[in-house]
Amino acid sequence: MLLLLVGGYLLFNYSFMLIRPVGIPVGEIVLVLSLLMINHQKVLPRFIHSPIFIPFAIWLGFGLCGIITGIFDHGIWAIRDGSHVIESMFLYVGFAFAGSPHGLQKIQKVLPPAFLCLIFYGLLFPFRDLLSGFIPTVQNLSGKEFPLLMHGNTAMLFIVISAYFTHLYFARPNRHRYIVVAIFLIATSLILLPSRTLYLQIIFMLVYFMFSGGVKQLKKVALLSIMPIILIAIIMGSGLSIYGRFDFELIDYFKHFMEIFQFGNTDKEMISSGNDLRILWWTTILMDWASSWVTILFGRGFGFPLVDMTLAGDVAVREPHNDIIGILARMGIIATLSFLIIQTYLIYASLKVIDCFKSNVGLSSLCVSLLMLIICTLIITLGESPFIMSFFAIPYYFGAGIILRLNRVRSYIGNLNTTNQRATALQQLAELSNPAALEKPDQPQKHAAYASR
Repeated sequence: MLLLLVGGYLLFNYSFMLIRPVGIPVGEIVLVLSLLMINHQKVLPRFIHSPIFIPFAIWLGFGLCGIITGIFDHGIWAIRDGSHVIESMFLYVGFAFAGSPHGLQKIQKVLPPAFLCLIFYGLLFPFRDLLSGFIPTVQNLSGKEFPLLMHGNTAMLFIVISAYFTHLYFARPNRHRYIVVAIFLIATSLILLPSRTLYLQIIFMLVYFMFSGGVKQLKKVALLSIMPIILIAIIMGSGLSIYGRFDFELIDYFKHFMEIFQFGNTDKEMISSGNDLRILWWTTILMDWASSWVTILFGRGFGFPLVDMTLAGDVAVREPHNDIIGILARMGIIATLSFLIIQTYLIYASLKVIDCFKSNVGLSSLCVSLLMLIICTLIITLGESPFIMSFFAIPYYFGAGIILRLNRVRSYIGNLNTTNQRATALQQLAELSNPAALEKPDQPQKHAAYASR
């Protein structure tokens, strides 16, 4: 059920977020069911010992209090604006899910076919207008209809999947199809959905593999950097027309990338619009936030738009296209600092887990994917508000919970007295997490030993 939910959000993104079986988002229904099914007597004590428990408790406490207060003042919109806080509880759900080796087996088993589905779905982007007449629509809270075929997170997922295949190639360099898939996905994301955040995501991925692989992997990283550009140049030189976000020439990618560092230019001079408007929003919101000590410490609350702007159909923008500023304005500086501590620790834990389990190719590839999901989502927060979207927030926190539980296992293994004990523990984890492993007579005992960590 959990994997189907996360897969639905990743695949159908915005349209899946709008599905409300009984007037309640499907993500929140599954969250409640999951919390009812978890054995809290076993899971909660282990979660409490996590280094991020205190900042997470502060974050959750401030957020839930703000939502409850906002309901009295502004009605149901307070729940919508505070959905990020509610859905962050999937961190605990993911932590519990990864507490079972069966969970790790399942997720590694479904990952390759799931990635193939995401790739196929993303490649439908050029045909979205052609297909729009044949697919159903769903309505948002304002009554506006959206097609089921949406691509709100496609570019980011292509980078996450390319990181997965790049890690596999580094671990198994004789399997060149992995690097071919990674190059294809990077080039495709740049052709179909170029954006300033996408460039930053690709740069981070390349920098990660450059430092994690060492000098011996520099040639492979260079190949991964240059070949997508060559592929794009060949496609453009052939005269093949592909219906992407922009009608780009090769030089336009450089101009678009440089817009990251340009402020004060009018939108008419730039390929992407909205820079000046975002700065105006951020300045106004920060001035309102800093208007009193109460708002500085506790924020302005939930249930009302932070941005005084409406789109077609009288749909309010509500959020300032920067999640950090939005969190600061709604929840105050204490909750914001707690949020930043959580995200920083998740990145640190991801790197430690990948290093610990590097000999387990399947598990380390999963962890690399989750690291890229975390980083790519955080990069989007610089110019958008991804965490108010369930199709970003739920997979993010569920994946982060898995990282958090594996980091607990890593700490347990690191505290063993001898090298032989650590090697044995890693081998047992590899056996238990292997999706192809057959049940053995001693498996229940090993499962219990793993779950106790």
